[in-house]
Amino acid sequence: MAQFVPFDGDPVTTPDQILWATYKALYQYGYAGLSIQRIADFTDINKSSIYYHYENKDELLLAFLERVLEDIQEGFKVESKMDPVADLRLFIDQIFASTDADPQETTLPLGAYVEIRAQAVSNAAYRERIVDIDAALKEQLQSILQAGIDQGVMQDLAVEQVSEYILTTIAGAIERYATTDAIAVDAVRAELNEYLEQRIIV
Repeated sequence: MAQFVPFDGDPVTTPDQILWATYKALYQYGYAGLSIQRIADFTDINKSSIYYHYENKDELLLAFLERVLEDIQEGFKVESKMDPVADLRLFIDQIFASTDADPQETTLPLGAYVEIRAQAVSNAAYRERIVDIDAALKEQLQSILQAGIDQGVMQDLAVEQVSEYILTTIAGAIERYATTDAIAVDAVRAELNEYLEQRIIV
């Protein structure tokens, strides 16, 4: 999943402090091991205060996903280089960032995110947030591709089709990476880069 910078500087409001603590707890324990107490352990806010703002863990995680969506909609908080080819490579690199051997704390906790996505199978509220996040990613990618076409640095391609293919390829690689040891992420990235050179970039 993408680069994730949930706050600029230290969180100030209590809800932001709780979401920041949730982020850290997800890194430490994953979705299955997440609890209100463990979230409280990452902040000076006690459990009762957390329950004052969020009725339960599901409500808290939905708020967390909203923050992820906001970040994605802001373009990963990275300024465009005004070069569609460079922006496309950066877009893909950032989504793959969580699969790095030594991911930084600017990446979404990958295992936890995959676990949260799995809840969307039976939880309509989770599904709505996940659909919104996917749509935001797709909108960004399509915008980059269209800019490349308009500037003549990318081939005249079917933006909808290509964006769907790229995101589905990446999502599959990320899910397999989070759930099995049987995937060579570098090989997937290399083949995707070859696709960019042969299919997209002029």
